[in-house]
Formats: sequence, C-alpha cells, structure tokens
Amino acid sequence: QKQVTMNNTMLYLDTNIGKHDFEEEDMRHIFNFIAPFLKEITETTFKNYKSLRFVYIPLVEKIEDDAFNGCINIFSIIGNNIKQIGMRSFNDCYNLSTLNLDKLNVLPENSLFNTSIQDLRLSCKQLKDDCCSFNNQLETIDLSCMTTLDFHKFRKCESLKNIRMPQVQAIENLPENLQLNISADSSEALKCKGIVIDEFPTEKWIASVKKKLLFWQSDEVTKRVLLTKQLDSQDLSRIKGLVLLNQTIISKKAFQQNNLLNFMIGFNIQKIEEATFYECYFLSRFISKNLKSVAKNAFYCCNALSQIDLSRVEELQQLCFTMCGLVDIHIPLIKILGNSFRNCNSLLQIVGDNLVQIEFAYQCNIVAPQMSKYQNNKEIKFQEM
Repeated sequence: QKQVTMNNTMLYLDTNIGKHDFEEEDMRHIFNFIAPFLKEITETTFKNYKSLRFVYIPLVEKIEDDAFNGCINIFSIIGNNIKQIGMRSFNDCYNLSTLNLDKLNVLPENSLFNTSIQDLRLSCKQLKDDCCSFNNQLETIDLSCMTTLDFHKFRKCESLKNIRMPQVQAIENLPENLQLNISADSSEALKCKGIVIDEFPTEKWIASVKKKLLFWQSDEVTKRVLLTKQLDSQDLSRIKGLVLLNQTIISKKAFQQNNLLNFMIGFNIQKIEEATFYECYFLSRFISKNLKSVAKNAFYCCNALSQIDLSRVEELQQLCFTMCGLVDIHIPLIKILGNSFRNCNSLLQIVGDNLVQIEFAYQCNIVAPQMSKYQNNKEIKFQEM
C-alpha cells in the first residue's frame, strides 16, 4: 500500500509519485500531503489540486514541469533537499510563502510566477525568463552566485526592497521607481543602485499580534501591523496586518487592490461595504465575530481568503466572496443564498441551518435541514486549516 488517508491528510510511503497514483482518491478533500520517503515528483502530479495546503517532502530532490501548477491554496512546502525544478513548477500558487530552493543551479521559466514568496535566497547561476515575475509579496532577494541579472526576471515585483548580490557585475532593466536597500557585502556595481545597509534582513515577515497591544490608546505599528481605534488617514503603504479596535464599518473600496495586506482583525466590525477588499489577493484572514452584512464584491478575488466567521451574518450580497479560498462555510442566519460564493474553486461545504432557498448551482456538499433536497445531507468534519 502506497498511501494512507486520515481525514484530510494523506501519508504517502513510496519514493516516486505521479498523477496516476491518485486515480482512486478524491483529492478535493486532501489538505495535507506527507511523504517522508519521496525523492521525485513527476510532471503535473498535483496540477490544479486546489485544496492542497501543506506539503512535507524532506527527501525530494527533483520536481518536474507543472508539478504544483495552479495549486492556489498551498501555503507551505517543507523540504530542504530540492535540487532541480521544472518549468511552471509553482506557477499561480497564489498563497505559497514557504519554500526552500537554495540548492538549485537553475530557476526555470515561470517556475515561481505569481506566488506569495516574500524572501528568496538562491545560489543559482542562471535565471530563466519570468521565473520570478508577478510576485507582489516579494521583498528580499539574496542571489549569492549571480554575476549578471536582467530585472525583467522580476517583472511586477513591486514590493521589492532588499537585495544582496555579492558577485553581480552587470545589471539590466532595474526599475527606476524602486527604492532599494543594498547589503554591505554586495558588489560595487550593485551598491550604486540603492542605499547600502549593514544589517540585511535574515527572515521573512510572520504575522503576529501581542495581546497587550490591543489595549493601547494610540496608534501603534509593530512589525508592520497597525493597531488603531479607527481608520483615518494613517499611512498604510507598508502595512501587512491591521487591528481595528473600535471600527464598525469598513467603507467602500477602502482597501481595493492592496497587494500587501495579509490579515485584518476588527472585533466590532459589523458591515463591509461594496468592493472594500476587491482584489486583495493576499488577504488570508478576516477576524470579526460581530460581522452582520457583506456587500456586493466586498471580497471579490481575495484568492488567499480562507478564514472568516460568518456565524452572525444576516446579509450576503451578490458576488461578495467570488474567487476566494474558502473551504467550509457556516451561515446559520442566512435564509436565501445567491451567488455570493461563485467560483470559489476550493469550496467543499456550505452549512445553513435556516436556508430555505439557494439561487445558484453550487458544486459542493450542502447541509440545509429546511430544504427537502438537502435535509438528509451529513455535515463533513474537516481538520483545522
């Protein structure tokens, strides 16, 4: 037996794997993949598996083309032995923020295209076209062996801030709008492109909030998390987390297309207005236990959004959670459900104790005891995500 499945976790025991190994498995219900003996992952093995979130592959050395392409909800891949990856290996892994590639010699075309990688440290000597493009969370790159670099490889990485390249001699297409911090041990050719700093960042940003700060009376920014009573005119340009102590309403388009915001906590927030978080691709958590109303397009295309409490929500307007990463939804007060969760490709279950009408064809398990069509459906219990 190659694999054992327990709840939403698959333990895989072989040394090689391919897409055919999952022919009899419903991968929509697999969130965690543990493979302690696996050494190679063949092409397209996990392609478009939208429920996958965590992968443990400590011995894997080779990952072929498209292996994880389109795994839009994968957050973390743990494995420190990866020596070769293929084209588009992690393409469109919107949520992927943890991945160690420091043993690679070559970074292939589109291999890290459109991810959540914040900190990239490579010993590569060759970077292929668009290997790191459209990484809006990327802030730090450490390329210890590169002697030439065309910054078109980092196209649309608009948060890039810190660079270390001790051996680089030729630099092309460096965007003029970037204000860069350059490590003190970088080459002279690079130092003239920015501000030289003695202390180069050694780790990526990790979300955290100290409970004692929740009682402060004035605005406070700690590790790029803003704590404030009310949104006013604060500078949010570098803020990645937000704690709102007294706010009850988030206004229309307030955070539209914010590419840095990772989480928001607002214990008293009751209403989210239209398009408030429209295309906030990296917003993964919204925490409020008093939320009552979500307006049209409020969280439209928040691809990373996987945690939100809807237990007190009385109104869900059209398309409010379109293309989000939600998996298990509980809406006990909603009676009529429209297309609020349209194109949520990872959605596996909707539970609505008072639902009497559903006006959209959802392709997931629906538990609605007030509706004859769904009254016998059993609720699926998922592991904590």
